[in-house]
Amino acid sequence: MRDWLKQLRKSKKLTQEQVASCSFIDRSYYSQIENGKRNPSPDVAINIAKVLDFNPLCFFKDELAFSNKIDGGAHLFKNDAFDYNIFCFFRDTEQIRLIFFYDKIEDYYIHVLAYLYAAIQKNRHCVIFDHQEYFSIYKKSLESLCDVEKAIKYTHYIDIKNIENPDILFHEINNKLRNLLTHLGNHEATISVWVHKDNTSQYVLGKRLQKLGINNMKTLFVQAYNAWSVSAGEHTKLMKEYPFLMTDGEIFSSPFYNGRKDY
Repeated sequence: MRDWLKQLRKSKKLTQEQVASCSFIDRSYYSQIENGKRNPSPDVAINIAKVLDFNPLCFFKDELAFSNKIDGGAHLFKNDAFDYNIFCFFRDTEQIRLIFFYDKIEDYYIHVLAYLYAAIQKNRHCVIFDHQEYFSIYKKSLESLCDVEKAIKYTHYIDIKNIENPDILFHEINNKLRNLLTHLGNHEATISVWVHKDNTSQYVLGKRLQKLGINNMKTLFVQAYNAWSVSAGEHTKLMKEYPFLMTDGEIFSSPFYNGRKDY
């Protein structure tokens, strides 16, 4: 039961039918969402959030409560919904390649937000290659954490949904990075890059990053996959490509990375 959603709707003096209609879904679907029996898709979450005026990320972390621009980020999220050690890793690391296997989509959203916020805190440009329908969630969430103009300045979103050719993806990443560095006029600048794609067989980027020259840049590069969509063989292959691994709760060195001297 999402009591917070029910109370919020009642505070607006709206019926379930009214909220559903304005959110472009039927009442029974909304009722299941409010009762906690179903989770909304990102688009539906955004539509309901617009009607009732709240952060759509709340759907994916019911216990989530954003702080109001707390300095340093030590208490970025309440109720332990956010791992501060991972946030510090994102904030303090300037050059690394990392593969992220996530289990739950709500944890995925949290880590993308931490990645973005860490970059903004360091005045570091951050490029997110992801599904376009998620971008509104990220933008809305950042409004609760930092200055809107600063968030707009340092965050860049590129829809990856229809990029099916890996060569095109590599070209997009390379062009975006080089254009940013040229714009900044500082080839020593650090840029954060996050790539989220479902098809692992076509999107192993580890070795080919060298061809793009990314290894010669100060780049914090994360490639994210849903752990349930990756086979055991693909897990092993990816762990050989990246020096660091990340799960929903921790970051650690890959025991299978080909670059290890004791491999």
